[in-house]
Amino acid sequence: MTTQYHATRAGSRPPGRGPLLPIVLGLLLTWSAACAQAPQATTAPSTTLPDTQAAPGPTDTQAVPPSPTPPPQTTSTPVAIPGINAPVTIQGLQLQLSAAYTQDEYTLIVQTLSAALPESTLLVVEARGLSGDVGQAKAWSDNNEVWAADELGRTSPPYVTATGTLMGEENKIVWVFEVAEEAQALKLHLPEGNEIDLAPLLAGQATGEAPGTPVAVTGEAEPMLSENFADDLRRWRALYKKESVAVEDNRLSLTAFKSGEFIGVAYCSGTCGPYDDGYYFQADLSLGEESDATHGLVFGLQLNPQLPSQPPDYYLFEIEATQGLFQLLKLKANQWTTLVDWTKADAILPYPQANRLGVFVRQGRIDLYVNDSLVGNASDPQPFSGGRIGFKIAPGASVSARNALVYQGMPTLPLPQAACPNGAPPGAWALTVTNTSSAAVELVIDGESQVAQPGESVFYLAADVVHEIKVGTNTINFVSTACGSNSLTIP
Repeated sequence: MTTQYHATRAGSRPPGRGPLLPIVLGLLLTWSAACAQAPQATTAPSTTLPDTQAAPGPTDTQAVPPSPTPPPQTTSTPVAIPGINAPVTIQGLQLQLSAAYTQDEYTLIVQTLSAALPESTLLVVEARGLSGDVGQAKAWSDNNEVWAADELGRTSPPYVTATGTLMGEENKIVWVFEVAEEAQALKLHLPEGNEIDLAPLLAGQATGEAPGTPVAVTGEAEPMLSENFADDLRRWRALYKKESVAVEDNRLSLTAFKSGEFIGVAYCSGTCGPYDDGYYFQADLSLGEESDATHGLVFGLQLNPQLPSQPPDYYLFEIEATQGLFQLLKLKANQWTTLVDWTKADAILPYPQANRLGVFVRQGRIDLYVNDSLVGNASDPQPFSGGRIGFKIAPGASVSARNALVYQGMPTLPLPQAACPNGAPPGAWALTVTNTSSAAVELVIDGESQVAQPGESVFYLAADVVHEIKVGTNTINFVSTACGSNSLTIP
């Protein structure tokens, strides 16, 4: 994250800020750390929420699932698969597959398709045109240059081919084939002898979108949930009763008690869900201290009010920030299934920076986002139908969650962020430097020379990053969350 500096003279401090009380440090510098104030959410929640019945939680005797497999200590560079995690260019059209899955019915815009034969199912292949005319794909189908084939050599022409802006996504290509239910080793044949093995996408193991390319699909203008954790009216609770959950200081803090034994999960039991299919869930997560503890988003959480002792089911999108890795898991009947194995993503930021994680869930497909960049996706042939949301932390560690948002549909990223009350831009905090002398004083912030004029000057610094401030021979390190405040007094 690039540090940005902006100084204002005394008298131009944003309204609503009271005086900051310094603490003396030696004879030269005094400073004080004001309590950080988290940014306001895009749409502030009502101060009074309906008193709905809380979602049932597991009993105290509920078995905690085993910890997911930790990430490897080293990872090799993924092999480029043309058409899947590397684009392929055919007759001037550069495309990349984004999903492949089988299901009995498929709804394309307003048309619901189903297999015509009793022993058949639909194979849906989705792709994005990166350059060129996506209408070329329709011409390929019309000229019988596209088909799906299985391990027995059986071929199927496209049942339907659609191109253009589909379901709000631009430059999209959708092929729908009718294939035998028992078909395996399915491959997509395209012009000029291009053959793409669909197994990685069908198994949910491959990243089907170009990393760093957000999918712009417009959903609802306003979020269904805008949670800034100013209070606990929505009732965030511990899932397994072996973790602590606290909502204070505009954040949710989750701690798993015993190192190496039990994961910790916090979920919303009140007025936030369960959410139906086709939703986007996002939150900013940061660890309590530097470690390789895995942490992430819980979504699609299934709780049975009739059988409270039944183990909860859910999806887990988690990261390990020290190596920049992510994975997607499904928990069902206390057994983990890997949908996306540990994968490297450059978008993941190391401690102490926060990472914004997001998931978009639609018709069994799950898109994974880190800091507004699409890093991977998977298709679940037996998806959970909606569910509640929450957060996960590895055993013996702590994580903080801020700014949780849920949209119906996929919004355009990045989402707008409200300005901080102290005037700091999104993702920054305010350092107020008070120079009590009558002459300007030079100070060095992260190696860059700055000037503090007599009176007060305000510098806006990147949040969740340690900044080194030098004045003369004195050095102080500062770190604050977004919209926070710190002060430094120069006698």
